[in-house]
Amino acid sequence: MIALAMAAPASARELATLTRLDADTVELKRADAAPAGVWISADTVLDKDDRRFVAASTDRSLTLPVPATDRRYVILEGRSGKTRIGVAERVLPLEQGSNFRDVAGYVARDGHTVKWDEAFRSGAMPLLTDADYALLGQLGIGNVVDLRSIEEREVAPDLTDDSTGAMFIANDYSLKPLMSKMGQGSGENLYAGLEKLLAPQFRSLIRRPQFEMPKVDLKDYPNNPTLKYYAASDKGTPRKPEPLYTPSGASHFAQFFEYLDQSYGGSEGYLRTLGFTDPDFSKLRQVMLDKLAASPRNRPNGDHAPFVSCGRCDR
Repeated sequence: MIALAMAAPASARELATLTRLDADTVELKRADAAPAGVWISADTVLDKDDRRFVAASTDRSLTLPVPATDRRYVILEGRSGKTRIGVAERVLPLEQGSNFRDVAGYVARDGHTVKWDEAFRSGAMPLLTDADYALLGQLGIGNVVDLRSIEEREVAPDLTDDSTGAMFIANDYSLKPLMSKMGQGSGENLYAGLEKLLAPQFRSLIRRPQFEMPKVDLKDYPNNPTLKYYAASDKGTPRKPEPLYTPSGASHFAQFFEYLDQSYGGSEGYLRTLGFTDPDFSKLRQVMLDKLAASPRNRPNGDHAPFVSCGRCDR
């Protein structure tokens, strides 16, 4: 997914976005007011089973009836019927899940958009409800790539693969070396070296909220530095989001991407050190970038969407 961080210029805009308002409705926002038919669909392919909400709308904002229990897509169809834009909720409305979102909809440099339902990311998810698993079951998840350390997975295991039948992929590494930096230095460049710890997951893959950590006893995990870190900040009051910025005001992840630029010449250069080649990048762009995506049930060769779980990701 780092390869997709070769982002679009600042002028590139998403043509449409879908944001949840409540349990029963979402808001569609459009970049322009050209007349378009608005359809609600179970996938990104317009067919006879879909429901037309309005024949020709020029509104830049519309409220649509889409329940939180169903993964639905809104398709905008131009007057000619040839121009179509599909969009879904980027952040899934889970009851007890942290920042589970589709990485789709972003505009690449060449004007294409990242396909819907090809890859997702989330925070740790040990406390999902039955309703959450039912919603995730609609996504066709084929692989769960857990980027977290042994210590994090020990305390808050990911059970998504058990409920969906997906393949679970993880690398057993300790977070102790990285966490040892937190008490040293100026607090800058905390993520330097993280790319080496996560290299196996990247090869295989081609806000820390309340639902990411279950109630556990520190005595049961005497050698777990991650749990000690959580316990030190848990005073029996609701946990406040930790700042994602260094003492100097720089974003940890922006700083990490600058580190990748300096050390590897950018994200593509880093991936090449893992063995990625030009054909790999070409295939990745072919699979992930398009105007409209194939629906889960129409993917060629029975392919399923990968899923990335990372408790520390803020983008």
